[in-house]
Amino acid sequence: MITTQSIQFDHVVIFVADLNQAIEDFVQLGFHVTRGGSHGLTENALIVFSNHAYIELLALKPFWHNPITHLAHQLGLLHWLLAKKATITSRLLNWFSGELGPVDWVVRTDNLAQVEKAWRHAGLTVLKPETFSRKTITDDKVHWYLGGSNNPDLPILVEDITPYAQRVPAAAASHPNQATALLTLRLQTQQGNIATHSLSQYLGAQLSPDHQGQQLIELGNVSLCFSEQPMPHNMQLDILCAHGQPQSLDISKSHGLQINLVPGD
Repeated sequence: MITTQSIQFDHVVIFVADLNQAIEDFVQLGFHVTRGGSHGLTENALIVFSNHAYIELLALKPFWHNPITHLAHQLGLLHWLLAKKATITSRLLNWFSGELGPVDWVVRTDNLAQVEKAWRHAGLTVLKPETFSRKTITDDKVHWYLGGSNNPDLPILVEDITPYAQRVPAAAASHPNQATALLTLRLQTQQGNIATHSLSQYLGAQLSPDHQGQQLIELGNVSLCFSEQPMPHNMQLDILCAHGQPQSLDISKSHGLQINLVPGD
């Protein structure tokens, strides 16, 4: 049985063209940004909040842009090969096949095999999990499992092999813009009620209404909501800030992720 204690919100992923530029943009928006390290063909940086949720900025390394690799990607050869294997990498490759900006979201579990077993029992197509690693800027190596389904309304699943604290650095009490904790992730979908029911069922999460009557799915310290209302991109984050006025940050600087700063009570 999946319990609310076994599932925690982990992070959202933003695919960017230039990691250095993305880091500079988020610093200008008032966030602390920490370089994560290297994932083979990719490199990343993290914006970590006090409730152990974060934003990942992910970019391809220059090797990916060489003519042979680029041609194979454009022709869909890599995607075809990975799809035949039905591994989680086939879903991850979709991140690099579409537009830049928010591409996916991830929840953390302490028992990936248990969650996937429950999903198979419910009739979902479960992609074969794989082991991933990253070399940090301090030359440490961190490892984790990724798994999930090909259902776009369900998240990627991560289970840490090395300690979580090695994968995700500690957050400061607040960012320079006074942001402290990630409150709510809103995802755009065409069938909000169906997506909400599916996510609640398959993650064993509790539902509660927000002040507008929309159903929120509780994933640890972060709430999730599916919206049928138009948004600039497919994701929106509400982030708690220590004080000040509510504001929406420059979406061109946040690389397509709509970020709203919400003052605490």
